[in-house]
This record gives sequence, structure tokens and C-alpha cells, in this order.
Amino acid sequence: MLDLFGQALVAGLIISMLTAPLGCFVVWRRMAYFGDAISHSALLGVILGLYYQTNITFSILPVAILFALALTWLEQSTRFSSDTLLGIIAHLALASGITLYVLAAITIFVLVLFWRPFLLITLHEDVARVRGINVDFYRVVLMVMIAVTVAISIKLVGLLLITAMLIIPAATARFMANGPKQMVCISMAISALSVWIGLKAAWQWDTPAGPSIVLVAGAAFMITHTVVRLLRLSRG
Repeated sequence: MLDLFGQALVAGLIISMLTAPLGCFVVWRRMAYFGDAISHSALLGVILGLYYQTNITFSILPVAILFALALTWLEQSTRFSSDTLLGIIAHLALASGITLYVLAAITIFVLVLFWRPFLLITLHEDVARVRGINVDFYRVVLMVMIAVTVAISIKLVGLLLITAMLIIPAATARFMANGPKQMVCISMAISALSVWIGLKAAWQWDTPAGPSIVLVAGAAFMITHTVVRLLRLSRG
């Protein structure tokens, strides 16, 4: 049982290293609904995996990537807002309804490699175009990375809770950070701590691991928000 707890903890920490920095981009780009849409599309992957009797993880991954690419294409070729398109895709996917270490390493490598272009297209897309950055390419890469992260994180956190792990640590870090890099580092620390405390609570009180992790992250958000608000009030 201890080996099982250790494996879950290691997997959770790796996932937190993925969801935390990508979650910052989700918050910055106001794409909170994106992870939800991808998680719903994963239901279609589960159904296809069961129907064709294949590994469910490998059936989820291409479906998630396909939906991310479809969203990017629709965003560029229609006049609808991202929220509208995400709502359509999420509900279509819901109705239609991995190696972890290798994918995690690739995702982190790509995030570090393309950090500046990702940040520039998020904060100043027009400036990025003027500087000759291929905005459309980096937008697709970023969305595919988020889709891959959602797909490989589902087993630990759960299908309908992965969006919370993308958004909550990043939103919490935003209260305390003075810059993008600091926000990513704080978000990773909050995410990792949530995984550790959540898994310990699940182990001790026999509660579901995924919801326990998310509840800890939510508690961290509420505490941080309250403390920051009190400090601002005390300073006038």
C-alpha cells in the first residue's frame, strides 16, 4: 500500500509540474473553459477505446488533440468568441460520448523552449506579430500541450476535476506574484502541496484522491484570497 501511495504521489507531483505553468497561460488567456471542453472530449475517447478494445489512454490522447486543433481552426475561421466555441465543442464531445513520464518531460521541455513566444502571444499578440513571431503556430502548440496535459492527468485527478487543477493553483498564485515567472513558480508550489496534502488526506480518511486534491487547492485559494484582502484593507 505504501508503494501505491508513493507511485500516486510521484505521478501527482509530475502532473502538478505540468498543470501549474500551463494553468497560468489558461488564466492569462482567459481560457478557463478550455480544459473543461477537452475533458468532455475525453469521454468520447473513453467510448472509442471501449468500443475498439484499445488502451483507453491512447484513445483519449488523439481525441483531445483533435478537439484542440478543431477549436484553434474554428477560432480563426469564424466570428464566434472562444467561450462560444468552447461551449459548442464541450457539449458535442459530451454528447458523442502514455506513457506519463515521457509525455511530461516533452511537455515541460517544449514549455521551457518556447516560454518567451508563449508569453508574448499571450500578453501582446500584436507586438508578437510585428516581431515576426508565428502567432498561429505557437497558439496551436500551446493548445495541444494543454490537451495532452488534460489527457494524461485524467487518471489521477479525474475526468471532471482536471480543469480545477489547471485553474485554481494559477489563480491562487496570481494574488501573490509580481511577474509571470514568479506566478508560475508559486503555482507549481501550490499545486504540488495540494497533491501531497490531498493524497495524505485520502490515505488517512479513505476519501477519493482527486476530489481531495482539488479541495485542498480550493482551500488554499480561499485562504490566500482572504489574507490578501485583509492586508489590503489594513493598508487602506
